[in-house]
Amino acid sequence: MFSYAKAPFTRPLLKAAVVGKPKKDAFRLSNGLVLACYPCRPEALRGPRARVAICDEFGFFTSSDGHPTDQEMLRAVRYTLQNTKGRLPILSSPASQYGALWKLYSDWWANEKAATLIRATKKCPEGASPCRDA
Repeated sequence: MFSYAKAPFTRPLLKAAVVGKPKKDAFRLSNGLVLACYPCRPEALRGPRARVAICDEFGFFTSSDGHPTDQEMLRAVRYTLQNTKGRLPILSSPASQYGALWKLYSDWWANEKAATLIRATKKCPEGASPCRDA
């Protein structure tokens, strides 16, 4: 995921926007924004704040001993976003019918009365948030 975010900044047009030497897991832009990649551990996310946090393969978040960490990660990510009122796109293929991803799915996507829908194939109308139903 980080390599995809980093790729445009290796091209000549945007390369000048990178300040200093990029690290393996982070780089800073001239506008002060830092693009960073953190390990899948709740402790790693406690402290920094973010405007956007992307959880890739959220349905498969587990510790090295096999225990699910999805709920703890969701709490930690939401904490990093609360001061900036940031966005949290969650990307995942289904893993099971339990856990935090399943709860999000059943509360928002599978619920006809929910206000928030994630759209994968439709273009949002101009001015609409990409994560909210228009």
